[in-house]
Amino acid sequence: MLKHERHSRILRAMELGQSAEVASLAREFGVSEQTVRTDLAELVSLGRVERVHGGARLRVPTAGIEDGWQRRMQAQTRAKAAIAAASARLLQPGQRVLLDAGTTCLAIAAQMAPLTEVKVVTNSLAALELLSRAGLEVTLLAGVYHPQRRAVMGSLTRASIAQVGVDVAFIAPSGVDLKTGLTVADDDAAELKRAMIHAARRVCIVADSTKFGKAGHGIICPIDTGMEIITDAGVGEAERRAFKQRKVILNIAAAAPR
Repeated sequence: MLKHERHSRILRAMELGQSAEVASLAREFGVSEQTVRTDLAELVSLGRVERVHGGARLRVPTAGIEDGWQRRMQAQTRAKAAIAAASARLLQPGQRVLLDAGTTCLAIAAQMAPLTEVKVVTNSLAALELLSRAGLEVTLLAGVYHPQRRAVMGSLTRASIAQVGVDVAFIAPSGVDLKTGLTVADDDAAELKRAMIHAARRVCIVADSTKFGKAGHGIICPIDTGMEIITDAGVGEAERRAFKQRKVILNIAAAAPR
């Protein structure tokens, strides 16, 4: 593998919140650990990454739009990877799948790259870039671009969703609370996710365990009987019992080995 190819693979892995440890990269690329250290040093000199013990991470700006995006991408990466793998296993060839613009859904997009017979609808430009590069057919919804979310949103987006039927929708809320329901930061995002839910034959809520018991200002919908939620093993036993009593389907995704 040529040096520029390794650099590209390293950056893409870190953008998706995946491991950038020297030892694992050396095994993946079939090169020595010293070669990987040299690659990382060159990326550091270019200002693309910063070194941490045993590897590297994307360089996160101290402020601004990019800062918030990267912080969300780098939060709960192992949980998101487990949720993404469990979500991708639900899909069948020929299905049309809707992904919202949450970072958990971007992790799902990474797992969907080999599923070339699946068609994707999304408002996420990050998912569009990733999946189109992998050769999947992707429909980008219309709307106004919001750089802080790397996605299109607004009334035009909601209208275009209504014109597209999908088999499965993956929806990523920022809060999951039995009393309040599914929530996000603001009403505009809540309205958009609600439209996505109405457009799908099957809806899977994807949320890591840190989202449980939290509530944002924008209410998407109540948590109803039969709702399907894919999460990680960090959900406590008391919470699991409470969701079971509500007859909510809680799919606990197994974490990948370290």
